[in-house]
Amino acid sequence: MQSNKTERGQPILVEIGDRLLEVRYSLKTLKALDKPPNNIRVFDINGGIIAALQDPAKLSAFLYFGLHEKQPDITPEWVDENVEASMVFDILPQLVYAATGRRTDTPDRPNATGPSQTGSLSGPSEGTTSDLANATSGA
Repeated sequence: MQSNKTERGQPILVEIGDRLLEVRYSLKTLKALDKPPNNIRVFDINGGIIAALQDPAKLSAFLYFGLHEKQPDITPEWVDENVEASMVFDILPQLVYAATGRRTDTPDRPNATGPSQTGSLSGPSEGTTSDLANATSGA
C-alpha cells in the first residue's frame, strides 16, 4: 500500500492492491463515524482518533468510511479482506491528516508518544547522548 502526501483540500490517495483510492473524511462522514456502533469521535481530546486506530474493529470502520465516500463500491468486508496491518502503519499519518487536517509523524515504536521521544522510558538521565556528543565536539 502506498500513499501520497498532499496539501489541504487535495485528495489523499492510497494504493491497495492494484487500485488507487481516494480517502476523504467530510463532516458527513465524521458524523457517521461518531454514531453507534462505531462511536469514533475524531476530535475527542481524550483519545479520539488515536484510540480508535488502536482498535482493529474501529480501524476497519475508520478506513471503510474514508474510502467509501469516494468509492461507493467499497464495502466493510472489502476493507477487511484487502487491508493488512502492515499496510495501515505506512499510511496512518495520511489518514490522520485526511480526517483532522493536522500533520503527524509516524513514531518509530508503536508505544512512542511522538517523534521527539528519546532516551530512557524511566526519564532523563544525568548524562544524555546529546550531552556526551556536545562534550566531545567542544560545543
